[in-house]
Amino acid sequence: MPPLVDDLARRQLAAYNCADLDGFCACFHPEVTVLDARGQPTMPAGLASFRARYGAMFDAHTVVGAEVTERLVLAPHVVERERWWRTARATGAATEGWVLVRYTEAEGLLRWVEPRAVGRGLIGCRRPDSNRHCFREGAFETPESTISPPAQKRRGEVASDLAGVGELTVVTTGRSPVTRW
Repeated sequence: MPPLVDDLARRQLAAYNCADLDGFCACFHPEVTVLDARGQPTMPAGLASFRARYGAMFDAHTVVGAEVTERLVLAPHVVERERWWRTARATGAATEGWVLVRYTEAEGLLRWVEPRAVGRGLIGCRRPDSNRHCFREGAFETPESTISPPAQKRRGEVASDLAGVGELTVVTTGRSPVTRW
């Protein structure tokens, strides 16, 4: 049986793809918190503000969708690389992008959500019990607004704890240097 966090991540994605606000929110904890790269909340904690944010997004778009291209599960965490797309109801404008998201389960629901905007590059992982690295073509770029001041000169570098998963290293192509999460 897969870990609960994996099931919750899959269920919330299915509900998101159907713009099913009730089904989507049913996967999240009453005190759900969305955190930026510095670990600071991006909106008030709680299901009411979370529901309002996503309800407004679903209402503003005729099409919303996402697909997971890579998933790493180590309960109570799941990290997903997702491709997302939306079509604005008012203008018909289509937008799309990539995001790397960590979901953390607590008390049987998704309690913390940590998204990072992404671009193209290589994604690699080192487990804490091994010095082996494996890289795959992937994506990652963090907007400067989410980078702590000491890292401003190294656009794309973010440090965060992944509670025992090890070190997720992203080596980006182009001008962005190595990123660790």
